[in-house]
Amino acid sequence: MNTRPKQTPGDFDPSFGPRQNGQLRLEYSDYMTTTGRLVSEAPNGKIYIGGTSWASEDPLPAHLSLTRVLSDGTLDAEFGIAGTAHIKLKVPGIESFGTTPIQMFYITHEGEDKLLLSVGSYTMGVGAPTVAEALIRLNDKGELDRNFGTDGILPIPRLFNGETTQHSASDALHVGSTASSRAVHVSDGKIYVISTGTDPELGFAGVVRCFDYDGVADQSFNGTGNASLSEVLRVRSSFNDIVVHNEKITVCGWAGNAAVLARLNIDGSFDKSFAEVGYKLLEGSSFQFTSLALLADGRTIATGFGSTPRKGLVAAYTPSGLIDRSFHQGAPIYEDFDKSDSVMFFGAGSEDEKIIVSGRYIIGQTPHFVTARYLGNGRRDTTFGDGKGWVVHDLGNPALAHGMSLQSDGKILVVGNDYDGFYSKTVIVTRLLNGARK
Repeated sequence: MNTRPKQTPGDFDPSFGPRQNGQLRLEYSDYMTTTGRLVSEAPNGKIYIGGTSWASEDPLPAHLSLTRVLSDGTLDAEFGIAGTAHIKLKVPGIESFGTTPIQMFYITHEGEDKLLLSVGSYTMGVGAPTVAEALIRLNDKGELDRNFGTDGILPIPRLFNGETTQHSASDALHVGSTASSRAVHVSDGKIYVISTGTDPELGFAGVVRCFDYDGVADQSFNGTGNASLSEVLRVRSSFNDIVVHNEKITVCGWAGNAAVLARLNIDGSFDKSFAEVGYKLLEGSSFQFTSLALLADGRTIATGFGSTPRKGLVAAYTPSGLIDRSFHQGAPIYEDFDKSDSVMFFGAGSEDEKIIVSGRYIIGQTPHFVTARYLGNGRRDTTFGDGKGWVVHDLGNPALAHGMSLQSDGKILVVGNDYDGFYSKTVIVTRLLNGARK
């Protein structure tokens, strides 16, 4: 007789994790601190988990850490050492790089499956820019591809002045990174990288850069290889997420004191059919969009956070860049659930006309993972999360979410790390049932 309780959407997936409890925890014994920043299911069904690690005794202490697990969360012994590759970014003549993974591309190059990553500085606080500093190419075993750049690492020419990196976020609970659309399978020979460039008047502005699989800039993209939001909007800005679909490039982030959503044509020019100017702002105190999802009906969902205390943002836009009047009575959602101290969304996805978002739910100074599901009209989906439409799982310790992604079967992956008020030592990945597919 089967006595296992019935599983419902929003529950931990009992088929995932070493304890079959929907959780995976990664501790890297030789590293003092570690973070979990990016999670993604590859086309072959294996799951990649990316982040940063710090080895205090190493002359170059910061590392990119990438772990691969099988679909059930078992470490893949064929990748790196016992499932993990710790990558030191060392290039002659360059003192150091930021090691935070920003985007990951699954590519086939010269007949082999490979990974191409952009890494750099990526901390989303008020006024903090995204800066892609290097491209890294790995083979399927997690080894640096020595035929790429300098032993697998290619510095990206800087379009950035380090003096402009200061931001006003004062609480580590209120900054982070996102992982929603930033790990993708590409097959057209090009990758589109979000970063930040300098502007003599503004200080810095969000840019999209186009490269081929060998890291060569595509000069046909906007005539320079780069497209800057400053071409159409003269305020400081930065991008947090990007989606390339149907010959259009959609990006989101912040501009001035507003959240921004912008659309470019595949040639790097701004799409003036989108909100008539190529971008749309959502005004509000400390507003920024962190992640994107494209719905099957052509609408764009942008999520993020803003206000003080923080509220999660969910906004829907028509293909022409207008606020969708059929969603939440024509207004964005400013989510605080049950009046928690702060809610911040760092990931978005869509499955079967439903919208899934994930991020942080903060009570006092204690952060938790939170995941919510909405219907296409903006109402909470009460078939998810014990009738509430949202769920906060007890992980046994404070945990900072950094992002989420959806598997091909619709299940929800959320990534982050533990948090003791200063250090993090354990990467945490949870997998939730979605119920969108059988």
